Amino acid sequence: MKNLKLYLLVAFITITSVFLFLSIRYFYHQNIIENKVLALLPASPDCIIRFNNPEELYNQYLSQNILFKKIHSNQKDVLIKIVAKVDSLYRPLFAEDVKIQSFYIAHYIDDIWLLGFAAYQTKDIDKIQKYLKSKNFYFKEIDGNFLIAEKEINLNQINISSSTNNNYVRWMNIFSKNPAPLDIYQKSEKSECAYQVYFKTNNIQLNGFVKYTDVSKYSHYNKFNLNIDENIKIQPFNININGENDEVVNDFLKTFQEHYLHKKISIQNCRVFPLNNIEAIFINLKNISDSNFINDNITIFKIKPDVTKSLATQLQLLNDTSIYASILENNLIFTSDFNLIYRYKKTLSENFSETDYYLLQLINVTSEDIENSDIQQYLPVQWTFQKDSMNYDFNVQIYSSLMNDCFAFQMNVQKNNYTQQYLWTFLHPTKIQNLVGTFDDHKTHTQFVLFQDSSFNLICLNANGEKLWEYPLKSLIQSPVFIVDILKNNKHQMLFNTEKSIYLLDRNGKNVGNFPIQLTSKITNPINVIDYEGNKNYRIWFSTQNHYTYNYTLDGKMAEQYRPYYCEEWILNPIEYVSIGLSDYLVLITDKGKVIGISRKGDSRLVLKNKLPDSIICYYFDVSNTLENSYIYYVTTKNIERISFNNQHKIISQWNISIIDAQFFTEPLIKTPFIAVLDSSEFKLFNQKGDIVKSIKCDKMYQKIDVLPLSSKVYFLLSKDNSYDVVVLDIDKNFQYFVKNISSDETPIITSFFNDNSDMLIYVQGNKIYCKKI
Repeated sequence: MKNLKLYLLVAFITITSVFLFLSIRYFYHQNIIENKVLALLPASPDCIIRFNNPEELYNQYLSQNILFKKIHSNQKDVLIKIVAKVDSLYRPLFAEDVKIQSFYIAHYIDDIWLLGFAAYQTKDIDKIQKYLKSKNFYFKEIDGNFLIAEKEINLNQINISSSTNNNYVRWMNIFSKNPAPLDIYQKSEKSECAYQVYFKTNNIQLNGFVKYTDVSKYSHYNKFNLNIDENIKIQPFNININGENDEVVNDFLKTFQEHYLHKKISIQNCRVFPLNNIEAIFINLKNISDSNFINDNITIFKIKPDVTKSLATQLQLLNDTSIYASILENNLIFTSDFNLIYRYKKTLSENFSETDYYLLQLINVTSEDIENSDIQQYLPVQWTFQKDSMNYDFNVQIYSSLMNDCFAFQMNVQKNNYTQQYLWTFLHPTKIQNLVGTFDDHKTHTQFVLFQDSSFNLICLNANGEKLWEYPLKSLIQSPVFIVDILKNNKHQMLFNTEKSIYLLDRNGKNVGNFPIQLTSKITNPINVIDYEGNKNYRIWFSTQNHYTYNYTLDGKMAEQYRPYYCEEWILNPIEYVSIGLSDYLVLITDKGKVIGISRKGDSRLVLKNKLPDSIICYYFDVSNTLENSYIYYVTTKNIERISFNNQHKIISQWNISIIDAQFFTEPLIKTPFIAVLDSSEFKLFNQKGDIVKSIKCDKMYQKIDVLPLSSKVYFLLSKDNSYDVVVLDIDKNFQYFVKNISSDETPIITSFFNDNSDMLIYVQGNKIYCKKI
């Protein structure tokens, strides 16, 4: 009986406690005020600003953030003044333990400003009213929601009505789920947008939504993260077929019109059109092409000359004299330089059918660079910056949101902390698109820098970054710049090729002898300049699209007694010279992996039965006095392998790592061959036997290695997208990072300008070249 009474007592106390707790909670929540400020604001504001804590916003962000101080905005000064006033209003209320839910500042025509906020509990309404009256504020209170104006007329002349259907209400309610220090809504003639502002050290980030007035100019694409190695633009594109085109062109354009996704992607000199039916386009490409070739499993079509101009006009291509086309994944690519298709294969194979409308990155640029770039036409939020010596990283990404009538966007501006000293910088009027290399000048005993601009002009800078001369070219340089001595008097000239010409220039940028050599068929591989006996009797070797391989002298003529060698397959790699025993071989490697050796006169000497596989990453010649002891070593994603010149194949070593990239190179001093290898977490050095020699941990997932050997050490450029890190292998075989996070539009070069072992790093950003000591 006693136990029963005890149980009943415990049950009664428990039930009573729960009831009391729920009652208190119910009445407490009954006293919490519903925040209706957004709905109560008069319609059609051109600006709304929301924040929770004016003291924190003013003292921690607006007045302290260095980057925010650099930004110019029409309403920035007004914002700071109003937040300072709200801070003074907030302090006395805060001292009386009055809680405010959120503060809103709204601006209307005729420069009318309203301040709105909601009390947290009904018990605070009287306290707030009393305080506002004591300070002679003009205000209206509706269910614990307050609107305050500078003048009484401002409240009287604007009718307060529900505006729950407006975009700013919808967007601000989305933001309330993940609050930021500052939420802003702005409306202009071109657009209305709402965004959240996040302040970090030397960084400001904006995330939000934008609705354009003229939405017909824009298309909606889903967000898709791209790993790119160049800046890209993704733009709406519509084709209107010109009735003046011939029947073949119109047939292709009609098929194209049926199957493209109404957008155009620009990547360097490539134009990409995503497709929904590649088979139909592939068939029609054959009808407008006069030839095609296959390399690296990519079929490339050469568009017929009589079709090129009309096709370029209809599809808004850059070049109307020569066009190549290819299909990668579901993308149709047009370009005037087919080598770009191999260079940007990964990017050109991306799924652009669902991707950003616009993506732009400006790295290490000045305020003027930002203002003068085409970014301005796409910015949801118009910002300008004080003109000073600061450099910025600027990123804008616009993509479709889940709402059909607007875009989502991200903007990020960051002060660039790259403070290392430059030897010099050079500003060119137009974008730099090819950092060609250096030229060893015999007169000054220094290195010159060579680059091409957006018009293909070749420009030469001296070791002090001063422009010396400019030489007009019609296309990109495809080969290294070879230093030759045509008169054998220790005076140097530079030799290189473009797609249909071979040039020999002196140190003043003047043509030498019978150069340039103009060819009727395009060159398929970078030229190689070979000095058989080391006596400066140079020979220029190259192959062309007519399937012949040629041998020229520095007189600009074909070598005597040489008969051009014909091969049905394409020769895309430089022709190599090897001497084995008493015989010389000019080694040709075809696009299908066939290895051919010919004589200096063009006679066939050997064709290996073993071919280099499609999966080859890099290769290296290791020759001796006999065919059986002379090899081509090569790396695939699975193995290190070799084939001998007497047709023996051997797997040297199998990888136990996942290979991302690899390069053979020769150590400068003792001439030992090594293999530089990237995997997912380390950068490693192997010998030819596959034994690991050195390794260094990577702090990012790199995509590519470039090897730059100098006189006593070897530099490695490890890159991801446009970002490069420099690793050095010194004379003692030690690895170390030298420079990190160099952003460059072109592959940087490292040289000793003054031939004094003081190495310089040269890189490109937009239309600027930077030179700094490393």
